[in-house]
Amino acid sequence: MSTPTAARDWKQIVADSKGLMHFAPSALTEDAKNWQGKRVEFQKEVNRIAKTENEIGLAFNKLIFDLRTYFAENGVENVWTADIGFNTEALKDGVFILNITKAERQ
Repeated sequence: MSTPTAARDWKQIVADSKGLMHFAPSALTEDAKNWQGKRVEFQKEVNRIAKTENEIGLAFNKLIFDLRTYFAENGVENVWTADIGFNTEALKDGVFILNITKAERQ
């Protein structure tokens, strides 16, 4: 069970702020709450998208690792240090073409 916290003395907090804090018009309080709610929802969406982006990156890295393993086992030299990508236009047509460049890493 959580212990209730003491109510803050906002008048004192504003007074102690050395002019940095000011009470805003109470007519805008609901607008501020609405903005805050939207900001919280936006942050949740950003986190969801960031998680998806990480999942995509992980899936891509696994795919490239599996491709390197396959081609290394089938005699392609220097596949572990070559730059690898694939042709996305061919993939749209259902054909998977791997690009292995000769620009090896140092």
